[in-house]
Amino acid sequence: MVPPGFLYTFLWGIIIARAPMGFTIGLLRKTNEVIAMIAGVLMETLIFFVADWYLFGFGVALITLGTLVDLIYVPISFGILKGLRKTLKINYLF
Repeated sequence: MVPPGFLYTFLWGIIIARAPMGFTIGLLRKTNEVIAMIAGVLMETLIFFVADWYLFGFGVALITLGTLVDLIYVPISFGILKGLRKTLKINYLF
């Protein structure tokens, strides 16, 4: 059973974690996209970890560190972006 108010806690957590992540990626993407992607994953994980620790305790927060597996997708995403840019003959998609 899902505790009452869980959805709202979850939604605020997403906003609080993903807004700084998007801002960081936006600032760094034209300098070094790979660093921007890595910084985004690390920032999002850290913010979720701290929020989960505060809300649910340290044991539950440790589960959040599993999202670091997303770092596997950084080189894959970078390769896809390079291929798209080459195909479309553009420097940046936006």
